[in-house]
Formats: sequence, structure tokens, C-alpha cells
Amino acid sequence: MGGVRIMGLYRRLARSKRGMSTIFGALFFIILILMGFNLTIWAFVQQDAYNGVISQMNQGDQQAVSENIVPQEPGTQNFTSSPAGFNIAVNNEGGTAVTILRIYITSTVGTTQCTGATAPCIAEPSPSSTGYSFTNGVVPAGVSRQLLSVSGLDISDCTTGAHYRFILASTRGRLFSLACPWESPAIVLNQASIFTLNIGPLGIFFDFNSFNFTRGAQTQSQPAWVLPSSSQWIIWMKVVNQANTPVTIAVQSGFLLQQYTGSSAHSQALFIVNSASVCPNPSGNPPSCQGISAYTHVTLPTATSSGPSPAFIIKFAANLKGGGSPAPALSGGADGTYLAFIGLFYYLNGNFQGETVPFVAVNICAAYPSSC
Repeated sequence: MGGVRIMGLYRRLARSKRGMSTIFGALFFIILILMGFNLTIWAFVQQDAYNGVISQMNQGDQQAVSENIVPQEPGTQNFTSSPAGFNIAVNNEGGTAVTILRIYITSTVGTTQCTGATAPCIAEPSPSSTGYSFTNGVVPAGVSRQLLSVSGLDISDCTTGAHYRFILASTRGRLFSLACPWESPAIVLNQASIFTLNIGPLGIFFDFNSFNFTRGAQTQSQPAWVLPSSSQWIIWMKVVNQANTPVTIAVQSGFLLQQYTGSSAHSQALFIVNSASVCPNPSGNPPSCQGISAYTHVTLPTATSSGPSPAFIIKFAANLKGGGSPAPALSGGADGTYLAFIGLFYYLNGNFQGETVPFVAVNICAAYPSSC
């Protein structure tokens, strides 16, 4: 009896076309919903993967930009010939550790190695198949004077006339350069809001209130963009040390004004004096005004991780190197426009070095300050 009932149920379902179409329609609708849901999930997964790749790329770009390897004077050092090798001194002044991948060495003059068909010589992390290798190539953030040890190449001839250029390539694609013999960084004019010249380890300010002078019995300095003729001056300049070692300014430093207008070219040279000097003319000084005294060496302290050393005012007024007498005044006939240069000498890491700094332009005027 039970089998008969079941067969009867099957027959009724078979004859009920409306009921079957409803069931198949519902199943088809469910399948469509599931397909749409799967497609949506797949799209979300792909979008998430894409966003993850973009995030990784942005992070990599930010890390690459934050790399800042700065070679330190003298750059290459500790030369050896047996075994051949040398060291490169670097700071990491960026925000992330840097891994040096390769060092490219090219000779520009004075030697036959690493030039022509053999250029560049390529040093890779030890062990290397190129014949040239280096160690200590992972430079942590904030490290100072880490020595990269290069083996297999003798470049000691760069101390006797040869010249080599080095490119340090990081794993993130950044390139950092230096030379042997050491080359001071080029003069860099910073952005308009800062107004400094970078020359070697020093930064020299030339904004309106940092380039000043005093004359006669003045005790308050004035901007030196316009200078009075027929007066003796003390020129004031603000400097900072940007190196990670102290810098001692030497007595040979001087300030030169060279005229470029008028029928005859006048010039005026002033040597560095003691920073306590205020009034250039001793006979006209008030009792409270310090006259010119001979320069004694000034050492600017090391820059810190937060920026350069505190600013220091150096002054130029003497007629002779190491002298304590003011340079003679320019006559009224010397009125006109002048270019200013600084001959800056200093000691860095015990080495004596000199730089010529094209500084500013000034106007010298007999009618100062009324109608210049």
C-alpha cells in the first residue's frame, strides 16, 4: 500500500507542471544570487589585492625618498696596496636603514684602471664574482662615519694626481656620489624662505638682517646692502656649521668688494677680526664701544641630528691678515655697485681648506643713508 501511495504522489507531481516550474524557477533564482555574490566577493578580493600592492609601492617610494647617505670628508681613506683596498666614510642622515647594493668606480684622469673599456669597476657585497667587493654595506639610520670596506682595488694614486668618481647604489634605486680626491659640495642656494649659501661644511646667511655692518661709533649694526663711502666698516656675517665634526675658521679668511660700475674699478679687502669688535675707528669710539682687535681662531661646534650648530657672527674689518687696524675707507669717487666675495679658510678634521664664495652685491654711496 505504501508503494502505491508513493507512486501516486509521483504521478501527481509529474502532472503538476505549474508546481515544477515554480521549483525550478526558485532554484534558478538562487543560483543567480550565488553567482552575483561570488562575483562581488571576487571583485572585493581583487580590489583589496590591488590596494595592497599600491600601499606597498607607496611605502617603498617613501622609504626610497627617505634614504640620505652623505659621504664624509675625506670620503675615501685608509688606502692599502697589499691586499688592495680602501674605506669610504658615510653618514646615514635619512629616516631608514640603507643597504648598498653596488659601488661603481670610474677614473676620469691620471690612471688606466677603471677607465675606457674597463669602466666602471663594479664592487658588490662580499663574496663577489667581479673581483671587487665590499663589506659593511648596511648603513643604519642615524649612523655617523660608518666605513664601507672596499677590497680588490688600489686607488691610492688619487692622492698623487689621479681622479676617481664613485656612485653608491642602494637596493631601493637611490644613487649617492663622491670623488677621490675629496670634492667639497657645490654651492647650493636654498629655498627662498631660508636665504643661506652652503659652502663646504658651513652655511652662510644672507637674509636682510644677517648681512650687517657698523661704522664710526655705531654700536647697533645695520643691513649692509648699502654701504657709505668715506667710512671705515666692520662687516658682520652669520654662519653655522652643518658638518658632524667641529670647524675652525682660520685667520686667512677675508671679505672682498669689487666694483663693476664707474670709470675705474675700485676694490676693498677686509680681513677677519675678533668677533667682539664693534666700532672700526678707535679714535671715535664711545667708551662703551669695543674697537677692532686681532682675530683668534673660532671653532664652530658639531651639527646635531636636529640641525646645524648655533649661529655665530664672524666679522671682517682689518687691513692685514691677523691685524687689529681697520682697512682704509673708500673715497667718495668709489661710489657704485660692487660684487662681494668671501675667501673662507677653515680646518676640518685637522685638514686646512679654502673656499671662494660668491656672496652678494652691494651699493656704496656717499649720500648714505638719505638718497642711495
